[in-house]
Amino acid sequence: MNTPNQKFAFVALIGRPNAGKSTLLNQIVGQKISIVTHKVQTTRRRLLGVCTHEATQLAFIDTPGIFDHEGLGFEGQMVACARQGLRESDIICVLIDTLGRWEEAGGLLDEALATKKPVFLLLNKIDKIEKEKLLEITATLTKNRNIQEIFMVSALKGDGVDRFIAAAAKVAEEGPWHFEPDQLTDLPQRIWAAELTREVLFEEVHQELPYGLTVETEKWEQTKNGIKIHQMIVVEKASHKAMILGAKGVKVRSIGTAARYRLKREMGCEVHLFLHVKVNAKWKAGAGGLDALGLDAFPLKKTETAPDNDAR
Repeated sequence: MNTPNQKFAFVALIGRPNAGKSTLLNQIVGQKISIVTHKVQTTRRRLLGVCTHEATQLAFIDTPGIFDHEGLGFEGQMVACARQGLRESDIICVLIDTLGRWEEAGGLLDEALATKKPVFLLLNKIDKIEKEKLLEITATLTKNRNIQEIFMVSALKGDGVDRFIAAAAKVAEEGPWHFEPDQLTDLPQRIWAAELTREVLFEEVHQELPYGLTVETEKWEQTKNGIKIHQMIVVEKASHKAMILGAKGVKVRSIGTAARYRLKREMGCEVHLFLHVKVNAKWKAGAGGLDALGLDAFPLKKTETAPDNDAR
């Protein structure tokens, strides 16, 4: 993979919850690798998407949203995971939801600028905001701040994203690529499939169910008729299990149907999905909690080799 004139950079995508980082990552890569829901703090783990622009390979790191929290519990680890993206990256992209609490982004920008790395400011959802308001936000956030470049984008529609990618590629330094040319992410398929099911869970039971759940892929079997997947939905309370199961198992069957359809659509093959539910009040404190954050994937040292073929 190492040829003359190649360039490479890790690019951290940071921002407050629901700024649109996962939507942006999917738009950059051109494929769904990060789940997207209307609920805040949906992204828990460090996700990586790979994009190639001419002779430059960019590895974009989608991090959990940075938010105020207390203590060093699960939420604290999520924020620590996001801030680790700042340390491990070569370029930092601060994404702002122009329709949200954009006034609070100043501290995040200052934190990014303190790293002395190139910092890009992306103002998201430009298709939904008046031009005058957008100019006001830009002037406020850029005052007395040495930002590399500013981009007005729509992560959902893709407006302005190509210009941002080209600018990041320009800043990247010469060096070998770290991933295969056709590789889109380092996320193993088993984890990616579990994330898609978690996305469906948020959509199906978002009004009743809190954040205390995770999904684990326990068995993955390739058959002549497609892929057979067994997944375990882990919740913290028996009442949460009852919500997912529903009366006579109606709700979990609905969740399974929706998740199976989504997996089939994304993978392009037949999928046989089997869902099970169990209660584990302490899953966040154990290995499952760390796995849910993808903390084992950091740090992304540039001396490491590309991941194995189980990456999608």
